[in-house]
Amino acid sequence: MKRLRRFLVTSKSDIIYAKIEISHYFSDSHERELYIFAAMELGSNILKHSQSTGELWLLEKGGFLALAACDRGKGIGNTELALQKGYSTFEESSLGIGLSSLNSIDGYCLEIVSTEKNPFRGTVVFFGKITQYEQIDWLSIPFDDNYNGDFALQKGRLFAFGDASGHGMKAAAAANLISDYFKRHCHSILTIDDFYKSLHRYLLEQNARSCDLVVGALETSELILAGVGNLTIWEPCDEHFHPHSLRSGSLGAHYGKTTHTRFQLSSPIPLVITSDGVLKGCFENVSATIFESQTNAAMCAALYFCGSLSDDASIIYIKNKEMA
Repeated sequence: MKRLRRFLVTSKSDIIYAKIEISHYFSDSHERELYIFAAMELGSNILKHSQSTGELWLLEKGGFLALAACDRGKGIGNTELALQKGYSTFEESSLGIGLSSLNSIDGYCLEIVSTEKNPFRGTVVFFGKITQYEQIDWLSIPFDDNYNGDFALQKGRLFAFGDASGHGMKAAAAANLISDYFKRHCHSILTIDDFYKSLHRYLLEQNARSCDLVVGALETSELILAGVGNLTIWEPCDEHFHPHSLRSGSLGAHYGKTTHTRFQLSSPIPLVITSDGVLKGCFENVSATIFESQTNAAMCAALYFCGSLSDDASIIYIKNKEMA
């Protein structure tokens, strides 16, 4: 999942601008009108319920477009009730048909993550096409809209999740360099230490930005990980996530040893890995249960509420394939 555009919503004119810009991404007239309606409804809810401060995100997921509405308003106490036609918590007159209408469209899903309690008081709503189940997915919010130093890619049963140091053009160039090297030279988790050593030398030779990187071998219910740097693995434990940190150091800078670990994907709640652009102190307070059934909205909420304002922020999740 990739964020294509971000629209701040502080007034009705912001919603109109977002609606016009979003419409340019659709060639099918029916789909265009649907997403214009969704943008208007979700944007209007931001104005109504969050003191006119929030954001609309245009996302790409599985070859289709989606929308996310994020705000730091008072939250929704009962999300199931909020989806019922005619229900509204708005103090002034409101028909209360926006969310219920979006939730009843065939072939589309509406997910809501909301809380009335600090530190994450607010709401994130995700609207998009129902797509094929994915065992692994990621979302990245770049600090610079034109360049992103964070990356994720998959090669058979192997996947890589990395963060090139800094942000901007040089970080994006390093991310592309590492991605290409991974595709050409990483063949097995059994030889990952040799791969990391060769990648470390390659980055030094190319005078490229250093990188924090984790490579995983994905089975049906087991995940083998090997990584180095300032990335955090979050294992579901009760209602929250338990953090596992990788060894310090960075490929292309001060690389020493690699952290090797195994995880059983026995829970319907996915395992999560975050880049250093996701603030650990904030993410520790995230409820793990929101990832069980509201995964798309949960990923958006994690980055909206926990993402740093000074760096690229990314999150990747890995689910048990049998629990699709």
